Amino acid sequence: RPLVEAVVVEERAVLGGEHGDLHHRADRVERRPLVRAGASVAIGGLSGTGKSTLSRLLGARLGRTPGARVLRSDVFRKRLAGLAPEMRLPPAHYTRHSDEATYEALFESADDHIACGNSVILDAVFMSRSERDVDEAIALRRRVPFTGIWLEAPERDRIARVSARSRDASDATADVVREQSRRSVGELAGWHRMR
Repeated sequence: RPLVEAVVVEERAVLGGEHGDLHHRADRVERRPLVRAGASVAIGGLSGTGKSTLSRLLGARLGRTPGARVLRSDVFRKRLAGLAPEMRLPPAHYTRHSDEATYEALFESADDHIACGNSVILDAVFMSRSERDVDEAIALRRRVPFTGIWLEAPERDRIARVSARSRDASDATADVVREQSRRSVGELAGWHRMR
């Protein structure tokens, strides 16, 4: 599974230690293609673990030039609400129905891009196993390699990261981080867990 190994090795280089500075380390990683053919990579984890930073880094290095299509759930959620990515949605908008619509749009877009021969990186929390299973099923149906990476970080680091954001598509707050910490994500079978 060369794609899995390549992504995991690069991800470890980016993240370094548990408390590594993701942005600083990402700037130092050599930029060379990891895979030229179509592939699907899912980068999941609780808010503030560095999913979007890693997605952008790997996006330029996967698939055909100019790289993989990075599909971010936060951007899809805003698009479905008719808002620009940096505009905030009220907490009341974050419902099960909204989550389902967001993931449905994300998966449809991923399927379309893979069908056209592109690689995709899905950047989302992937809190539920069903969300993770759908993403992997799309790759299986399209006969492209799938890699799932689950990022982890201590709660205090995640709170610091979301609190420092400005003009970002994510609406996560310190309260959201704390609430996510109390929920179970279940088994992460087949996904690579990274700190």
